[in-house]
Amino acid sequence: MSYHYDKELKTEYVTQCKGCLIFVCVWPVQDYKKPLEESNPSILSSSKISTLFHRLPEILQCHTLFRIALAESIRNWDRDERIGDVFVASFSKAIVLDIYSGFINNFSVAMDLAKMESKRKSAFADFLKVIYKYLIILMILMSMTITQ
Repeated sequence: MSYHYDKELKTEYVTQCKGCLIFVCVWPVQDYKKPLEESNPSILSSSKISTLFHRLPEILQCHTLFRIALAESIRNWDRDERIGDVFVASFSKAIVLDIYSGFINNFSVAMDLAKMESKRKSAFADFLKVIYKYLIILMILMSMTITQ
């Protein structure tokens, strides 16, 4: 395998993987948080929506900035041949660790809230059913992409 071909494969793989991570952060915010915030009549209070999507917009921002840095590293691949430094620089910052810790520490609270509200409010339960169907389709499409 030639060096140039190997570089192209690595570049494509890293870019696709990072694109998937960005997508996974974007769709909950765009497809679920915003519709919940804009629903009329409201399905959930803004504080409950904030609990369910705690730190996801910030995680999306971290991954977006990482993708920009990663793209720059890939553009300079011929000179540097390094991308690990981008991972370390992007994800070892105290603010990023704080954001992820906040998300992880809130996760069980958010799950319990979702379960409780789905039992209490049929509109939210219906909303979750639509999400569930969408997630199944998304997982199928992502598995097809990964296996190609």
